[in-house]
Amino acid sequence: MADFASLSDHFILRMYEFIRHEVLSVASTRLAARQRADGLLQEIDRRGLFYKPIDWPEHHNTRWHPEDDLKLIVLNA
Repeated sequence: MADFASLSDHFILRMYEFIRHEVLSVASTRLAARQRADGLLQEIDRRGLFYKPIDWPEHHNTRWHPEDDLKLIVLNA
């Protein structure tokens, strides 16, 4: 887990919101976005902050494959 303890509440929440917007874009179909959000979420919970959970698309719950981006592009066209 990354060390978020030295960061401000405002910055932690802004980072988490950035990932929420990243999830909505085709470029965010990587598992890395989910992993970063999970690390931030642990820190948010530790601090007792309130937040709106990210609604992760189903494809974020499995391992990423390059063809997944192409499927999303076609579906969103």
